[in-house]
Amino acid sequence: MDQQSLTKKQNRQEDKRGLILAAARKLMAEQGGDFTASAIAQQLGWKTPGIYYYFPNLQAIREAILLELTGESVEITRSAAHLGKDVIESVTLAFEARIHHYQAHPGDFDLLWKHYPAGGIPLEVLQEDIYPQVQSLMDELEEMLEDGKAQGLVGLEVESRKLVNLMVCMAQGINLMYLSFKKVEGDLKFSLEEMILEGKKNLEKALKA
Repeated sequence: MDQQSLTKKQNRQEDKRGLILAAARKLMAEQGGDFTASAIAQQLGWKTPGIYYYFPNLQAIREAILLELTGESVEITRSAAHLGKDVIESVTLAFEARIHHYQAHPGDFDLLWKHYPAGGIPLEVLQEDIYPQVQSLMDELEEMLEDGKAQGLVGLEVESRKLVNLMVCMAQGINLMYLSFKKVEGDLKFSLEEMILEGKKNLEKALKA
């Protein structure tokens, strides 16, 4: 098989893997839990053995979904941060983008932040595949803050890594609260945008401390 044919075959396989992952994510989001190979096959109009041509087992699909979800979360945060005209705007835009993304994709939030932490993901997958993605983002944001200190935009006493963690935790807390209330059709005193604005003000204050 020549290189061009091999590349086409690899691209077709990646497309099929993508279809499987999308179907599995849909099932997990709808059912609030796991999936079976037969359910994925039914979603795609395939026969069940076809699923195992692209993934050796269901655990491999779970791990691929986790990697995909993490990559999307990292990229959304990174892209938003790079839109800021200075480090303070970069951090607040990243904060806002994480909230809006998961409000638009509540199933993804449940999978990444509620379902998977309780699941049996092997430590080596976390250490070799998941943590490096997250670490690269945290390092990048921390470097932005350190540059901001050098420019006099960020207070010298600010602990950059702690502040980045604070931004992530605040975003996840707001998402958890609003998505939980949506599920029970509850009402909150403050709107989502009001909470985002208040969060941004607090981050700006912390950055300038």
